[in-house]
Amino acid sequence: LGILRGVGLAIWCDLFPNARVIGLDVDTSHFRDNEADLLRRGAFKKNKPEVIEFDELAPDAGARLKAALAGSAIDVFIDDALHYDAAILKIMAAVMPLMAKGGIYFVEDNVKVHKAIRKAYPRLAVESMSEMTVIRC
Repeated sequence: LGILRGVGLAIWCDLFPNARVIGLDVDTSHFRDNEADLLRRGAFKKNKPEVIEFDELAPDAGARLKAALAGSAIDVFIDDALHYDAAILKIMAAVMPLMAKGGIYFVEDNVKVHKAIRKAYPRLAVESMSEMTVIRC
C-alpha cells in the first residue's frame, strides 16, 4: 500500500518471482509515469505486479481489497502510505481479516504507531524497529 513510483514493486517482483504482488495506491499515475523507465532498467522480468488504484480511507476499502484478492489470503502486507496513526489503524482493521495465519504486516515511517497497534491487537506480536513496525499475524 503506497507504491509511489514502483521501485519497491520491482524489488518484490524480483525477490518473489512466483508470488502474486499487488500494488495499491490512491494515485497510480506516478507508477505509470515511471513504469517504462523501470522496464528499461530490467524490472519485472521475473514477475509482473497487479497495480490497483485504491483509496485506503474509502468506506469500502476493505470490501474492495477482499474483492481484489478473490479468495486469497495476504502473506505479507506493507503499509507505506499515509503514515499517520488513524490511517494506519483504519486500513489495518480492513486488512487483518484478510491476512494469512503466520503472515507478516509491516508499517513504515511511523515511530510511535506500534503502541496503538499493541493496544488494538493485544494478541499479536508487535515489534518496533524505529520507523518500522512489524506485526506477526
